[in-house]
Amino acid sequence: MSDWRKSARDYVAKQQESQKRQQEDRWRRKQQEYKKEYTKELVGFRRKYDCCVCGEPAEPDVVTKPIAADGDYAPSGEVEVAIWTSPHDRRQCTVCGKWACEKHIEAGICKKCALDLPTGGAANFHLSIRYVLLFWALAFLLIFFLLLV
Repeated sequence: MSDWRKSARDYVAKQQESQKRQQEDRWRRKQQEYKKEYTKELVGFRRKYDCCVCGEPAEPDVVTKPIAADGDYAPSGEVEVAIWTSPHDRRQCTVCGKWACEKHIEAGICKKCALDLPTGGAANFHLSIRYVLLFWALAFLLIFFLLLV
């Protein structure tokens, strides 16, 4: 009589073991999918927010969130979630709109744009000559077209 009980217990144990293995496989596949997706997102994030001066790649903010036990996939515990909206160690240049790390941006202007800014004196004179020439060229074109009409 104990034979059928033993076979019943063995059958139930095998089923439970099979279900546990399936859950672990699903969890492992889910983790692999997440890693692939994370890697793809990370490459795009680094390309979008790399420093325009030194080219140093940006890292996203990572937040740890608790998760409850889920019968399908995850055991209870914590999971790290990346925030892809903007980098925590980069600021956007107000002149060119590109992103720069903290050591290459000052007063909202990156190092590249700061080196290209006119500093007064000859630089401003050069700009004023350019605008005067542009004004006279436009005035000449306007007079020329008015004479044609």
